[in-house]
Amino acid sequence: MTALKQNLTTRITNNEWSDNGLDFCTVELDAKRIKRILHLSKLVEKEKMYSISEFDYTLDFYYGDMEDEEDTWKDVRASNVLIQITKEKIYWEGNIKHSSDMFETDVINIEELKERLKVADAKMVELPLLLNSLKTESAKEALKDRLNLKEEVE
Repeated sequence: MTALKQNLTTRITNNEWSDNGLDFCTVELDAKRIKRILHLSKLVEKEKMYSISEFDYTLDFYYGDMEDEEDTWKDVRASNVLIQITKEKIYWEGNIKHSSDMFETDVINIEELKERLKVADAKMVELPLLLNSLKTESAKEALKDRLNLKEEVE
């Protein structure tokens, strides 16, 4: 298992509830964390549950355009943040700190996480072979990030 951490950015949905303007969030995922999410997803399916929830304060929330430079983003604090894990997807929900305004992130498919795990666990020599087998753009970006990291080290 690699110690490589992959950043994942997702948009916030239902922000029409809020005047505070929460737009997107980032979360760092390493192989250990992805494996835990996949394990809980399998548990949901095995036990025929709808979802498993747990508090998760590892996300960074922002107001602004995620296509702009990072220094233009404005930090937004959140509270009561839960990761919701189903057999097919994950998403986060919570409140904007010091308000009753709620938010929910876009859904991330479990298949996308499985592909990201493949990228995280692959040896450097295996990475170019993985490119054609990946279906999700997120996993392809993670693969390109790992290949760029290799080029910088050499």
